[in-house]
Amino acid sequence: MKNRILLFIFVFLTSFLCSCQGKQYTLLLGNFSNNFISEMRENFNGDVNNYFARKDMQSGELFKIVDSNASYYDNKTQYPFFGVTEKAKNIVINFGLSDFVPSMKIDESKKILEYDKDLFDHQLEIFQYHAYHIVEDVKEINSKANIFLLSAYSKYTFEKPEQLLFNSLVKEVNTELVKIASEHKVTYISLVDINDEIASNPSMNINSFILKRLRGALNE
Repeated sequence: MKNRILLFIFVFLTSFLCSCQGKQYTLLLGNFSNNFISEMRENFNGDVNNYFARKDMQSGELFKIVDSNASYYDNKTQYPFFGVTEKAKNIVINFGLSDFVPSMKIDESKKILEYDKDLFDHQLEIFQYHAYHIVEDVKEINSKANIFLLSAYSKYTFEKPEQLLFNSLVKEVNTELVKIASEHKVTYISLVDINDEIASNPSMNINSFILKRLRGALNE
């Protein structure tokens, strides 16, 4: 009887530990929409923490969160950034192009793009500083986590001259992100072909495309 009880306890604990190990805790940082967060919660294994993410968040805002070890409160319990980051198994960082919107004038209906080159270059310099130190600090806080840095991408369609110009601006941003990912040895995920992929697969949208790329990176 005693042996049976011990065997039952062993089987239960083994099952429990396996289930815990299979569950992943993913931390989202930066520019993520509510729709993306909802889809990720529905389709990803484990918990998703988005308290340090919101739509159109700029790099400067995330930099302040990381630099000051800002906290959020849930049911009167304080959760500092460092503590939350230390527990994550996966960390996904997205900057997008929010930093550069002030330098651009976009008319989607007429498919026209204008931009201020001097302002864009200035913003790129500031962006590079913020992004570099955010990734550096996150890596120092939790070097064991799977850290993913998403590329910028174009969600607009312009006439050909403007499209080429916009693509070149996106490329400049991504060149900086590739350098940062390489230096800090985190995984860079390119999303630049997002429009082509969606055009060839009508059932896919921006969110499902990004989730597909994330799954692929996790399984590599």
